[in-house]
Amino acid sequence: MPQCLTAMAPSTLVKGLWDLREGDHIKWKRLAGYDHHAIVERVEHTRGKVHVIEYGTDDGGSGLDKGVIKRNVIDGVSGMYKHLYDWCYDAYRVLQRAKSRLGERKYNLLVSNCEHFATWCKTGVKYCSQIRPFINRAVISPLKGMMATSTAVASGVKEIATKALKAGFSSVWSVITERVCLATIATKL
Repeated sequence: MPQCLTAMAPSTLVKGLWDLREGDHIKWKRLAGYDHHAIVERVEHTRGKVHVIEYGTDDGGSGLDKGVIKRNVIDGVSGMYKHLYDWCYDAYRVLQRAKSRLGERKYNLLVSNCEHFATWCKTGVKYCSQIRPFINRAVISPLKGMMATSTAVASGVKEIATKALKAGFSSVWSVITERVCLATIATKL
């Protein structure tokens, strides 16, 4: 088992096709806030094309469950970055690993996506630096918002219940009903 990085490798902006080599791990923006990753299969300098092997979709669009490892051609290098590794397999082995998985349809956003594929080809270890930020944006932040809202609602209910008891109301609902009626009348005035 090769020794591999424990964190995502640093990346550098690709300024031209001459910066790319077979077996390079590259990335570029695909969706807002997320990068798409691939392995360079070859560079076509005369036509300005980069041939890659990637975890993509059949229709070229985005899809959470439609992933397939396939060949693709990218026009130019605008917005492209190349990952730099302290240690990785040589280009021949990287491409051998990438080609061995062509046609695979085991895409999973959390455990087998395009970045997992590219880092596995380079190092033998699946790794995705985007998972933790994704979970924070998609799951944890909304949960924090829901918790803040439920805390505010609970605080409001407690305030109403306290006022109801102090005012001698037999039911909290009578206070709530009174407040709703007063708010409705106020909006009609």
